[in-house]
Amino acid sequence: MKIPSFANNPGLKRLTRYFDKGDELFSQGSLGNSVFLVLEGELDLIRQNGTDSFSLGKVGPGQFIGEKALLGEKSFYRVATAVALSDVSVLELGPHEFSQLEKENPTVFVSLLKKAFTVLVERQSQAEELVSILKEYDPRDRFLKWIYSQAVNSNESLSQGKMIVLQPSFISYQLSLSKAEVAEWISTLVSLKVMLPQASSSFMVPDETKLLNFDKSLFG
Repeated sequence: MKIPSFANNPGLKRLTRYFDKGDELFSQGSLGNSVFLVLEGELDLIRQNGTDSFSLGKVGPGQFIGEKALLGEKSFYRVATAVALSDVSVLELGPHEFSQLEKENPTVFVSLLKKAFTVLVERQSQAEELVSILKEYDPRDRFLKWIYSQAVNSNESLSQGKMIVLQPSFISYQLSLSKAEVAEWISTLVSLKVMLPQASSSFMVPDETKLLNFDKSLFG
């Protein structure tokens, strides 16, 4: 079932919520027990780590937030703040609504489950890749392999190469590295033209294989 048919389904319209650009759907640390399916618009998931804040990524139509709610009725703490980057409409389902949907509209229920499990499998795959990277002892290895994986898996392929977004605070959080090291290593890759800076925190990687074979001794 496609996203428009979810939005237009009479049984789901009462569960659809609308947010204006800049609105927060929920904040980090708040209790929740519902899952959101984005129907229209885009959200940014922002994580606060001490005095630092960074984006965990964008969430658009067809993507879920809070799949944990599908696994049980217990409330859980939100790990990030969800902010609307545009006008947004989402489908919100708590345990009661999900159970009711199974009885009243099993076709929609199964379709939602399939979509949710697809997202979970993708995230599990990403998590396993990150765990394998974290097993590397040398922090420079972890850093390079993580950036390499971002370039390889980037959905933004252009004639000049792969476009990736790098935030030192986020990389530091993900890979247990110091922000100073991460910022210095990014500068090194830029100075050697392994990555080319673009707008904001975006970088163009002309040839991702150079990251994999990069001479780590150049990091000092």
